[in-house]
Amino acid sequence: MDKSSGYPVIHHYVNGKLDSNDYYNANKILFTSNLVKFDVSNPKPKEDPSEKTRLLIPCPQANCSTYCNWRCFKCQQDIEYGYNRYLYCGCGESSIAHCKFKCSDPRHNEGYISFELNTLIDLLPPAPPEEINILLLGETGVGKSTFIMLLLIILNLIH
Repeated sequence: MDKSSGYPVIHHYVNGKLDSNDYYNANKILFTSNLVKFDVSNPKPKEDPSEKTRLLIPCPQANCSTYCNWRCFKCQQDIEYGYNRYLYCGCGESSIAHCKFKCSDPRHNEGYISFELNTLIDLLPPAPPEEINILLLGETGVGKSTFIMLLLIILNLIH
C-alpha cells in the first residue's frame, strides 16, 4: 500500500532493478485498450501507403460483435490499415496474416486470438472511401460554421 496515495500499487522489477513504482498506472492504456500483437515484417516500409484508416473491426471472440479500435501492444499507438493487407503502427508494417487480437472486454479471458484470414479480409475495407467535396454557401450568421463543426463531431464519433 502506497501511504501517500492510499491505494495499493504494483512495483515492477526487471533483472532485480525497479522499473516502475506504479506498474498499473504506467501501463493503464494496455489494460484498458483493445490490443494487437504481431511480428513486424518491416520496421520502415519503403512504400508507406498515403491512404490509411484506423483499424475498426469486431472482436474475434466467438459470439462478440463489438467493433473495436485497436492499439499495438508494443508501441501503444493506434493500428492503421493501408488497404493493402498490411497493418501499420509506430513499430512498422505487418501482414494481416500474422496478427492476434485481444479485446478489452473483461469477459474475454482467452488471450490473443487470430482471425481466419478470409474472415479478416472480408472485414477490412477494400479501398479508401471516395472523397466528396461539398460547397456550403449562405449569408453571414446563418450557421455555416456551426453546421461544419457539428458534422466534424459526428464524423469523429463514427470513426
